[in-house]
Amino acid sequence: MKRNSAPDEPKIWIYSLLLNLANAYPCKILKAPFSYVFIELAPEIPVSLRNSSVGYTGRRVGLAAALATFIFCFCIPAIWTLSEGTFSGSDAGRLYFSDDTVNLILYTLICPLYVGLGVWLWLVSIHSSGELKLYSQSIQGEASPPRQGLLFREFLLFVLLLAISLLGTASYISDISDVSKVSVDYWFVDKTHFNERIIGPLGVYYFLLNFVLLFITLLTITFFMSIFSSAISIGSSLESYSQQRCLDFNVIRIKLEAFTEAYLLGKSITFCYMINILLWQSSALGNTDNLWIAGLFVTLIGVVFVSLPRYFIELQWFRYRQRTGQLVDHDRDNYQDIRPFNAKLIATALDTLLISGFALSFWPDYLISLVSDGEA
Repeated sequence: MKRNSAPDEPKIWIYSLLLNLANAYPCKILKAPFSYVFIELAPEIPVSLRNSSVGYTGRRVGLAAALATFIFCFCIPAIWTLSEGTFSGSDAGRLYFSDDTVNLILYTLICPLYVGLGVWLWLVSIHSSGELKLYSQSIQGEASPPRQGLLFREFLLFVLLLAISLLGTASYISDISDVSKVSVDYWFVDKTHFNERIIGPLGVYYFLLNFVLLFITLLTITFFMSIFSSAISIGSSLESYSQQRCLDFNVIRIKLEAFTEAYLLGKSITFCYMINILLWQSSALGNTDNLWIAGLFVTLIGVVFVSLPRYFIELQWFRYRQRTGQLVDHDRDNYQDIRPFNAKLIATALDTLLISGFALSFWPDYLISLVSDGEA
């Protein structure tokens, strides 16, 4: 049996080729930073928190977070703009809150959705990351040595998230203050007697709100990194498994139910951000640099990052079956998926929407804008 064999399933077959490429020089050198950021730097969830509840409680806490987001994103700005006189009006040069269709959709639906789903994912990660690591160790037959320098790494991760949030918000403020990029005066900016834009109390609230939403987004990615790292460790254990005891795929699938839940939440959150970015692109704020950076991350995370642990586990399970004689060459199409049917159905629908609704609409517009700017 070839060490680098793969099943006759297109996505896993392509992933196998890319994995082989990543393990070869010079790509192996480039793989190290990725491994550090998404695996080594991932926060360590204590196993003592494994009894944190998910399922119904996760949905309930997520709903509470969505409701709180709705209050902070929509209710408070609506009341504030009513008192400031920017809720509605007749100034042709100003976009009033009641006329800001894009932000109204974002604040009433999209932002509450991705925050609520994100908090739900936090609970899943806290509940299951430690358990997945323990299961990985049970496959290996021995406990892995504790990771060193966890406190420093978690501090470094916090500083990194804070820095990205601050720099992203600062860049966004700069873009909105630039009349050449954003021609219309939004409801959250004030004007001086000399027609210069200034940031008043409502503007400060708006940008602080965006800072918090960005920080929550980065925290969600961080919690997924934790369960990502735990799931990858299971794939690595399957890759090196050499004991006589046969492993049961149904047991593996059950053990990975929490990861499958996080996987679907990750896909759903990515879909929300996809809608967010497409709406953002269609607004007067669509000419900001942050938009294209956000689009790149959503594409990479939604199309590649979320599914990597699943691909790795399923590939290593296939190779384990071949290595132990449970699978012969003519059974290469006998591929086993860790996801139940309902999860596959939801993931397929989200993938289709992600590719057709985002990748095929966002990036062509971006490339056209680059060509237009170059000609200008």
